Amino acid sequence: MENEQKENIIEELFQARYEKLDNIIIKKMHKIKATNKEEKESIKNAIIMEEMYKQGFKDGINLIMQCQKSQ
Repeated sequence: MENEQKENIIEELFQARYEKLDNIIIKKMHKIKATNKEEKESIKNAIIMEEMYKQGFKDGINLIMQCQKSQ
């Protein structure tokens, strides 16, 4: 039961962060002034990679800080 509860909490946190990341990407996508579809897709992929990299970096730093606090 306790394991299931922890998994549910982790899933909720992941979902909330995913939604936040998705909103950031959508906002940036509305600002794109590309002329053709190929260029727009390229810019979209760059935005997605950049935002996911930033989020991964933040998560990594937070994990390191939590590990340091628990020692």
